[in-house]
Amino acid sequence: MEVKTILEQLGFSEVEADIYLAALVLETPGATEIARRTNQQRTLVFFHLKKLVERGFMKESRSGRLVRFIPLPPNELASRFDAIVANLQSAVPELSKLQKASDETPIIEVRESRAGYKKIYEELSSLPENDFFYVIQGRESLDAELRLLSQEDWSRWFERINTRHIGTRAIFTEESLAVAKERLSPENLAQHKKRLWQISTVPENRLPLQQLVFIYRNKVSFLFPKSELVVAIEHKKIADVFRALFHAIALSGKHIDNPWE
Repeated sequence: MEVKTILEQLGFSEVEADIYLAALVLETPGATEIARRTNQQRTLVFFHLKKLVERGFMKESRSGRLVRFIPLPPNELASRFDAIVANLQSAVPELSKLQKASDETPIIEVRESRAGYKKIYEELSSLPENDFFYVIQGRESLDAELRLLSQEDWSRWFERINTRHIGTRAIFTEESLAVAKERLSPENLAQHKKRLWQISTVPENRLPLQQLVFIYRNKVSFLFPKSELVVAIEHKKIADVFRALFHAIALSGKHIDNPWE
């Protein structure tokens, strides 16, 4: 597993992970050096450096007006998270008492931004290795989805999905299958083909979806690409219902191998 991916799973944002890794490579760097190393704006880097300092992952060293940053050594970082895990394990009995009540109440999150979209894709690409997720999608939503993120974003996401062998069980409309060839660069289309697919298709008139649906873990996420709206519902029983609906639709559809070959 990539070091950056591990840091993101430990709660670092993508930018924070880049900054921390750059600070390890550089010798007590300033914000300008880190910005140059990570190809990020200096003001953005300085903002995240301050956040990392507040969280104890970075220390400041001042000499006059010059401010340099020292990253928490990797062994201390690991020890900190070991302590967090130990504390969590000690709290398991108390948390278990609360589980029954929390299981009955779904967690609903609504976001109206491109950042909300990226969060869903980060969650999907952070699933355990060899895991899989479900997706239901038609032509209109797929076309809007592939326009929403940049080719660079798709390249990074496909690479993570393929590296971690995360599979996709998909229901696509027959009319949507040509969209990937129309919207993805040749390099990204090649990565798209390499994904681990299980695909069923149905006619568009049977599934005229303007949104796409992801089902993974105990979560169902509805994404509306045109309005950049994301509605995520976290609840085991609701996710189980949608998985059952997925299988019912898939059984009535046509199973095909990778249609982009």
